[in-house]
Amino acid sequence: MIRKPTWIMLAVFVLLLIFAILWPQFRPQETVSEITPSPEPPWSALASNILGVKVENFEKGKTLELQKDGEGLWTQIVPIQGQADGELVEQSISWLASPIVDRELSTEGGLDQFGFTEPSGIITVTFADGASNILLVGDVTATGSVRYVIIPHSSKVLLIDKFDVNSVLEMVDVDWLLAPLPEEIEADGTETPVP
Repeated sequence: MIRKPTWIMLAVFVLLLIFAILWPQFRPQETVSEITPSPEPPWSALASNILGVKVENFEKGKTLELQKDGEGLWTQIVPIQGQADGELVEQSISWLASPIVDRELSTEGGLDQFGFTEPSGIITVTFADGASNILLVGDVTATGSVRYVIIPHSSKVLLIDKFDVNSVLEMVDVDWLLAPLPEEIEADGTETPVP
């Protein structure tokens, strides 16, 4: 004969089996959330097609303008004119070829709420085809990770990574000029530039 505890264990097993079979039928259906695509960049170009950048940082009261000539050399135009460190410039501005937008917001409530009454700065990018694109920079968002940016005559406020935008705004504090070549003194005491 089968003992009483064995029958109890068998009954518990059968109940668990029935529950496992019937549970999916009565379980609430999970809703599949749609993935919202990232907004398109406001423009898209090759970084090598950037021929100029002008940064006006209103918080610091400084302006910087850099231009690339036909030979690919960068020149600082403002505040002091001279040859700039092209590699450093291109590293700093490469993201401007195709800015990555985190989100877009409507301007229905006005631009005051985004910090555009007293903007932090203006970034102007000039491309090889002659087109110029302007980013008006507003406040940092409450989360602190993105900044409000608007393209003039646009109905959308763009949220762009704070570190990308700040890296360009802070370019006004960097010395972009290449150091002049050191001069060697010849045996007769006259200075001759190093070739």
